Amino acid sequence: MVKHIKINRRYDVAKAAGVSVVTVTYALGESNRVRMSEETQQRIRRIASELGYRPDYLQKSRIAGKTFSIGLLQPDPDTLFNLFYQHIVHGLVSAMNQDGYDLLTLFRSCGNRCVNIVQQGRLDGLVILQSDLADDHIRSLAATGIPLVLINRALPDDCQGRVACIHHDNRAMMRAAVDYAVQAGCVRLFYVNTADGFTNKEVLATFTEATGNLVPRGVIGSYISPVHADFLKLARTLLSGISQRDAVITDGRYFTETILQAGRELGKEPGHGYHLITAATSDEDRSATRAENLCFCQEPELLGGRAWALLKRVMDEKDVPRVELLPYRRDPD
Repeated sequence: MVKHIKINRRYDVAKAAGVSVVTVTYALGESNRVRMSEETQQRIRRIASELGYRPDYLQKSRIAGKTFSIGLLQPDPDTLFNLFYQHIVHGLVSAMNQDGYDLLTLFRSCGNRCVNIVQQGRLDGLVILQSDLADDHIRSLAATGIPLVLINRALPDDCQGRVACIHHDNRAMMRAAVDYAVQAGCVRLFYVNTADGFTNKEVLATFTEATGNLVPRGVIGSYISPVHADFLKLARTLLSGISQRDAVITDGRYFTETILQAGRELGKEPGHGYHLITAATSDEDRSATRAENLCFCQEPELLGGRAWALLKRVMDEKDVPRVELLPYRRDPD
């Protein structure tokens, strides 16, 4: 004896919810032609779950001509441990899931695998997340014609195709940091950070330019390239020779905490003996005490969400800016 199992259809979900089949299709993420309230959408999804209905995604892909998959290309598997990248990806995936898209993680260290996947038509779009200055893979992928968004650095000048990039406005951040120091009465500004990667290079170039323009006003800017192993000693030397009319600008928790420690050993605190201005990739990257006079904080979750919105525009070829800049969050504002 064969037992017949009833399979619930979209029609059954629509009937139970008291809506049309088209509305069910939209509520389950299978179309974008109908608008509805969040409350209605959640109610339909709950009813579908209770009835055991699951959308046929293979059929959905055939009808829409899409894979509903987006590639995420990172330099290598070690970047999975990068907290800043984790926040960006979380913001990206959270926004993508609302539109029914899934993420396929790929790594540049795997050679041409990403290009092969793109050429096989397995992706609707591609996000490249990196901080280093390697360019060749970006040009190669852009040349395939796939919609592409680069996160956390600028596009190569000669990169052509359906491409855009999004990153924090590093130049505006450093200009604001220098302006704050000058308004606080500082005449000597010290920028302490490494110069590797896109962000750090852009920030250093802006510091050099901004302080150079202030030389006629008696402001002097100096760049210090730290070595981690000897940085506490360097920080002690630096802070022993500065005063209330001097400012230290640095980036990241390690450098910030080390400068604060050296200052405490010398009886100096930010605002009392020197000014301390910092930048951070997230709130976790800030000093534990929040003792700095001013902090410019990136917002990686927001960056990831905005990157998805930008990629959708690239995919739809609708009014796409080549560059989108996200402001740093300033604390205190």
